[in-house]
Amino acid sequence: MPTFRSISLLLLGALIILALFMRDENHDEPLKGISKAAHYDVSNLPYYSPTVRSTVNWNEVDFDPADVRYFGRKTSMIVASDMSRSLIGIMDGRVEWTRTFPETWPRALDIYKGLAYVGNRYSILILQPFTGETVAELNIPNLPERSAINSVRLSALGTRTILTLGLDLLDIESLPPRPSILVFDIVESEPGEKTLSLVVSFYEFSSPRDAVVIDGKLYVADTFGHKVIKIDLNSETHTRQTIGNFYFPNTIDFMTIGKGLQAIISAEHENRIVQLDLRTGKITIPLSCPLDLFRNPESSKDDIVANEILMTTSNEVKPASMSLCATRYSGLNTLYSPNSARLLNEKLVISDTDNHMVKVFHKNRLQTIVTGIPNPVNSVLF
Repeated sequence: MPTFRSISLLLLGALIILALFMRDENHDEPLKGISKAAHYDVSNLPYYSPTVRSTVNWNEVDFDPADVRYFGRKTSMIVASDMSRSLIGIMDGRVEWTRTFPETWPRALDIYKGLAYVGNRYSILILQPFTGETVAELNIPNLPERSAINSVRLSALGTRTILTLGLDLLDIESLPPRPSILVFDIVESEPGEKTLSLVVSFYEFSSPRDAVVIDGKLYVADTFGHKVIKIDLNSETHTRQTIGNFYFPNTIDFMTIGKGLQAIISAEHENRIVQLDLRTGKITIPLSCPLDLFRNPESSKDDIVANEILMTTSNEVKPASMSLCATRYSGLNTLYSPNSARLLNEKLVISDTDNHMVKVFHKNRLQTIVTGIPNPVNSVLF
């Protein structure tokens, strides 16, 4: 006759089996072979050195798909590699296609309504993300002389489709002032033919690496100006407000929690991702280098600038020291100069640039790591 103990054990076993069957499909599984990713050798690749406050070891290299290693849950993504001037399409854990851009660095990258938008030298290429093939091209009117496209973002504004460009202006001292932000409407000039119509342009930003329109507001990552600015496009004077000061903000994305809009900002040389409540101004740090200086939300940009030299392998200026945020010192749950953080549903893909990795997090838990892509500066999921 069954005892109370045996019945209890049977019920416990049944509950465990039931839980396994009912678990969420996005449940994070262990990253198989994750320890191998930690030993990815990046000693000859670029990195930001806090002791000299610049990137060292910079050399352009060819991208080799055979170098790519994939760990964890498989997902589809496009990655922009700065130093190899490459765009890489990855599906089901393998490289499906690559494209090179000999005339520019393909940092500018977005996904909108199932298509990829990529900044070329004088135009925006529209690509099929599964194959990398060009399906259309948008020529850019009013593109300033001697400029490079840092960012391209698309968004809906009522019935309109807005395309926003952030520009890196070259030869600043020898040329007259030029706009660094361009906002366009995408219009259908003829059946099946789309063109860009300039809505407004903005000056006085310093190499902005992201600019996106949400609810009639333009949010700009003024990267070398070290701040994020909100511009009211509905205002006749386009009123501006600085909503945060950051050490090289690179990308901005958005998520809604309750009734509040949250900005997700990749703060490159703060070695962290910042979550900013746009209603209250409260800052949280969901992901960062694990050192206290970076994971403390009360550490300001100025605190980090003043103390980053202490977070290196040596306080000596020569040789240029590597930050302790590198994976060789802080493990895999770290960030070292993240150049982008982009959302898709509850997944956040981060270009962990100076660790030369792409990382995907689901609800702030590490789910995927891709190595072998030198200097990833932008990554999007699709």
